[in-house]
Amino acid sequence: MIESLDLSHNKLSGQIPSQLTELDFLSNFNLSYNNLSGPTPNAGQFANFDETNYRGNPGLCGPTIDKNCTGVLDSPTTESGNRAEEDESAVDMVSFYWSFAASYVTLMLEPPDHEGVLKA
Repeated sequence: MIESLDLSHNKLSGQIPSQLTELDFLSNFNLSYNNLSGPTPNAGQFANFDETNYRGNPGLCGPTIDKNCTGVLDSPTTESGNRAEEDESAVDMVSFYWSFAASYVTLMLEPPDHEGVLKA
């Protein structure tokens, strides 16, 4: 089970997927220094994370980072702008999920800690 998810400095952009709030076993979570935008998750354990977990993402808003989302989400865009943004988000989500899967596999392959085992 993943307890720590650090996706900082990964050039991620777009909104933070709402599906992340379904993860209820994270003790550490870091999305800092990417290019994320939109509201920060504030449900479940995500209510316990603070601004340091989202630092360096000027497009994010929400109570977690003391930045009002009014006007941020309602910015007018053209129809072609929306289509381009959707395409970009799809690519970003693929990158996000690959990063998440790689982190999960890395943690699963990590050898167990054998503290307390006496060596001869």
